Amino acid sequence: GDYPRGKLRQRAGVAAARVIGPRASRLFRSRAHFPADAPERNRGTYPVHARIGLISRPSISYQRKLILDRVSGDPRFLTGYVSQSRFNREMRDSRISLSPFGWGELCLRDFETVRAGALLLKPDMSHLETWPDVFVPGVTYAPFGWDADNLVERAAYYLDHEGERMAVARAALDAYASALSALPDRFSKIMEEICR
Repeated sequence: GDYPRGKLRQRAGVAAARVIGPRASRLFRSRAHFPADAPERNRGTYPVHARIGLISRPSISYQRKLILDRVSGDPRFLTGYVSQSRFNREMRDSRISLSPFGWGELCLRDFETVRAGALLLKPDMSHLETWPDVFVPGVTYAPFGWDADNLVERAAYYLDHEGERMAVARAALDAYASALSALPDRFSKIMEEICR
């Protein structure tokens, strides 16, 4: 999907695709280049971007509530609801981005974080194999326990160790860029497997 997300552009693209056909959605696709220097461009104005909403489904909101309770009152964590454009600006200028599980373990915020040049702070993903794999603990993201007991400490560690934070953010961006360049081969292999 496009990054940064724009609600108006997305809605217009979906509407055009429904009326005219799927090819019309191409007109609404962002032409932004891949941010190869995102960690260097990220100003780090905000310590930890934690703008996570609560969902009505208990299975999704449980961990989010737990996380929000853990960071409540800590001024290093940006919480609460903001517009999509402000969300995008803050993400682009945050040193760390907190990304809880949602409808599944992966979510768009994981990749938004990587493209913004921020460190991805996320519940431990070691139980899952993903592609693209930007979930190598301590290398491409900073894991914390599912119960969020060590969440604040993990964030504080990386806020105090800027060099390590930057190295992890850079490694994640490199892993993501490498996966994107390998996308045609990956697609071909998947199609071959399906055809077998």
